[in-house]
Amino acid sequence: MSRARHTLACAHHGKRVGDKGCARPADQSFVERHAGFSVSYVRKGSFGYRCRGESFELVAGSILVGRPGDECVPHVPSRDGER
Repeated sequence: MSRARHTLACAHHGKRVGDKGCARPADQSFVERHAGFSVSYVRKGSFGYRCRGESFELVAGSILVGRPGDECVPHVPSRDGER
């Protein structure tokens, strides 16, 4: 089972910026928990996101705001994954 790949780009005064690529469609979905507040921007591809009983489709240009403690299940429908 593959997990998301994450590269830290920079960190300053407790804030971090990174590049995260999610799993491929063949990979099994997994539960992900937000450790703190986060803002994510989908640069390419698309992925589905299930959180608190609701499902969302995020495409290139989408912004996702994560809250501490939220448990979510991302899944990738596109062939090329997402970034």
